[in-house]
Amino acid sequence: MIPTSEGDLPRSTSAAVRPTSCAEAYESASYAPKAPLVNARFSHEKKGAFELRPIKEIKDANFINSLSGKAAGVVINASSSGVGGASKVVMRGTKSIEQSSNALYVIDGIPMYNFGGGGGTEFDSKGATEAIADINPDDIESISFLTGAAAAAMYGSNAANGAIVVTTKRGQIGKLSATFSSSMEFMNPFVLPKFQNRYGTGTRGDAEGSPILSWGPKLNPANQTGYEPTDFFDTGAAYSNSITLSTGTDKNQTFFSAAAVNSEGMIPNNRYNRYNFTFRNTTHFLNDKMKLDVGASYIIQNDRNMTNQGVYSNPLVSAYLFPRGDDFSLVKAFERYDEARKINVAYWPQGEGDLRMQNPYWIAYRNVRTNEKKRYMLNAGLTYDILDWLNVSARIRVDNTDNTYQQKLYASTISTLTEGSTQGHYTIQKVNETQTYADFMVNINKRIDDFTVVVNAGTSLSDNSSDLLGYGGPIRDTGVPNVFHVFD
Repeated sequence: MIPTSEGDLPRSTSAAVRPTSCAEAYESASYAPKAPLVNARFSHEKKGAFELRPIKEIKDANFINSLSGKAAGVVINASSSGVGGASKVVMRGTKSIEQSSNALYVIDGIPMYNFGGGGGTEFDSKGATEAIADINPDDIESISFLTGAAAAAMYGSNAANGAIVVTTKRGQIGKLSATFSSSMEFMNPFVLPKFQNRYGTGTRGDAEGSPILSWGPKLNPANQTGYEPTDFFDTGAAYSNSITLSTGTDKNQTFFSAAAVNSEGMIPNNRYNRYNFTFRNTTHFLNDKMKLDVGASYIIQNDRNMTNQGVYSNPLVSAYLFPRGDDFSLVKAFERYDEARKINVAYWPQGEGDLRMQNPYWIAYRNVRTNEKKRYMLNAGLTYDILDWLNVSARIRVDNTDNTYQQKLYASTISTLTEGSTQGHYTIQKVNETQTYADFMVNINKRIDDFTVVVNAGTSLSDNSSDLLGYGGPIRDTGVPNVFHVFD
């Protein structure tokens, strides 16, 4: 229960409400200004496809969020994980109660399994990103939405919930051209719950009733601290920089791009960084009867303290519920030196309460969660025109990701999280995700008198796997506090 403004009835509010940036809020609010965040040119709907070519004025680290409200029937919900966080895309309504309703992603005609997403809920507040968020928006040429029979006909049952088809850029014929783009975004909480400042720490008018609730004795003006959760938040910032190079002749076209996204979140000690490198080359042989298209992408991504819905290790819980009669400036120095233990320990005189609260700054700096990801994608496609009405094609795509997740809970973190240890707790998980896709097609398109014969026959191979190896547990009582390592 969060104390509300004077005159309002108490209302139940989740402490996991994500403060949004002004830019995000303007995009989703019904009273948004006329100038959109994304200028888009839309073509007419054809065979279930809805094509757009966005020209981004303000980039989102996950380009999917930039498409919100740009196509009818497509609902895009950004997660609370902040910059680079996963998004849920539902086309034409929810299809299943138990199964996922997310759309299928198709990159240059090849389906991509969207590893990641999800994140913590209830008793786990770990945020998450996703595979599609790794794509550099400046590499995208066009995006199409396919629904219903059109999606199923092209990509099978995997596209039962619809498909988002992404076409990436390739080199253009002409002289070398270079494009540089740079953008900055600053973020502050846009809408927060209302809080009352009339009653102080306690419950039922008694200051001794509870150290964490704010329904104690009525405060006089001298005792009102004026605390608001905005005192905890920082001004977030996201910086995007990219450069693209394109050149080509009639026989060969080359494209290269490099991009960087660097963000500091509104929650203290929240970071997100991503670096993209992309190469693509298209070559024509044998009097243009054969075309070879090859590409490669390398992505380095790391993040720190992405926060999702959930209670434990979520700094928003204690920041929102901080007692109205207490002085928040005292807990900004979130740790104190313990002479007996010779280490710094958490300072939080308010106590855990039923929600296992901790000092929000201690959570931000001493309950640290990090991800370090390295990903490469290789693809090749070969097309050969045997006759003017007969051609064969083959494609292959390899997509491998290595991610290392670590959680470090420092000594004096509440025992509920450290499994009773007073020395700390350490978790490390290494995940390897692989996707391999290959297909071979024979295509016939022949005119016979008044009839046209169209035949497409082929075969495909799709192999997706995810391997996880992890260790996690408390630092033993005889161990050294705050030394995070796995000992066999």
